[in-house]
Amino acid sequence: MKTLSKAVAIASLLSAGIMSAQVANAEVEYSAQLDSSYLYRGQNISGSDALFSGAADYSHESGAYAGLWVANSPEYDLYAGFAMDAGDVSVDVGAITYVYPNTDDGAGDPEDTAPLDGVEAYLNVGFMGASLSYNVGLESLEDTTYIALGYEVAGVALTYGMVDGDTAGEYAHIDASFSLTDELSLTLSQAIDDTAGVQEDIQVVATYTLAIK
Repeated sequence: MKTLSKAVAIASLLSAGIMSAQVANAEVEYSAQLDSSYLYRGQNISGSDALFSGAADYSHESGAYAGLWVANSPEYDLYAGFAMDAGDVSVDVGAITYVYPNTDDGAGDPEDTAPLDGVEAYLNVGFMGASLSYNVGLESLEDTTYIALGYEVAGVALTYGMVDGDTAGEYAHIDASFSLTDELSLTLSQAIDDTAGVQEDIQVVATYTLAIK
């Protein structure tokens, strides 16, 4: 998951007082993941380097959730939101903050860092295997959007994603993910736009995920 919900203000909703009052109805899950490369919205952003990441996710029976995702890129993301199901329809709304430690601000001064690189708000809607996701950038990601249409059946997930942003440009991609086992999956991703700077070669990523009790 590239990165997580990013409004620190939103994440702070899960204050110590709220968590202590609701801890009996909440749970925390941990997971670790190894990817052969860092695939993000149809683009390999780690080259030949593998990505190792871990996550801690808090969820409450009301549908509220929050979490932390940490990777060796280095990057860590904070996210929070609310998810609910109504029959065959699922809705998930929240925000994610991408944080990149040790990133300079472009002025060349190593002491000048930009730890908070961007915030996104998102809305995900699912219906009987089909899904629609809409992400809109805030803060430094203003005027950036990402829309994805997906469908999953029998261990195969297809995604058509559309990126529109000042820094990323405009392009689309198609992903096909296959679950080989409960832990191991394979993803093929192909950009379908010739925008300058967009990787045109097909990307192949193997992912191993481990739930930690």
